[in-house]
Amino acid sequence: MTFEAMNKNCLIVELSAEEMEQYDITYDTLDEKNVHTKSFIKKILSHACVLRESTLSNCRKITVEALPVGDGGCFFILTFAASPKGRYRVKCHGENVTLEAKSMDDLLDFVSAAKKKRSTPCECEIYRCDGKYFLTVPDCPKQISVMMREFGIILPEAYERFSVFREHGRFMGTVAI
Repeated sequence: MTFEAMNKNCLIVELSAEEMEQYDITYDTLDEKNVHTKSFIKKILSHACVLRESTLSNCRKITVEALPVGDGGCFFILTFAASPKGRYRVKCHGENVTLEAKSMDDLLDFVSAAKKKRSTPCECEIYRCDGKYFLTVPDCPKQISVMMREFGIILPEAYERFSVFREHGRFMGTVAI
């Protein structure tokens, strides 16, 4: 993924054909109502927020445009409109949390236990990097993150290693918990 800031409100993200294949997405399958597309766009936006040194709550409107590149890649143009001054209440249910496990068995044991505790299912991603396994849990409730400690190490979203395994690790698939 290559990021290029055009100005403080516009960012261009370029993905090669290999990266699009790694994320199991093509220009033709992009659909704003598709869960996989929404998850993919959230990934791009989280990377963009790190680069912009801000959060999405600082934006009133975000426009995402996709343009195909001849080799199967894609350009994404992200335009951020600033929020007007004032106070806003932001509702937060949980944060994205990552479990680092030493083995796939530990990770799958957690998934099994979490399925019993979580009332609303969510789609989690599994990665392998440096001989360890990582499971990202979006919008993780407190009770699930507390339970994670039994199965491995918890990595908060802001942790620098979070982006390392996403960029350099091997995507193993998704699992619902």
